[in-house]
Amino acid sequence: MKNPVRAMLCSLLALHEEEAYTAWNKAVRGEAFDKIAPHA
Repeated sequence: MKNPVRAMLCSLLALHEEEAYTAWNKAVRGEAFDKIAPHA
């Protein structure tokens, strides 16, 4: 049985890959980052 939360997270990351990497890198450096807006 697949985990639906994991599937949703993977889909979100696929759609927002560049934004996710930017936010991750800022977080690792201790910098503030903006929320990633969902698609409408």
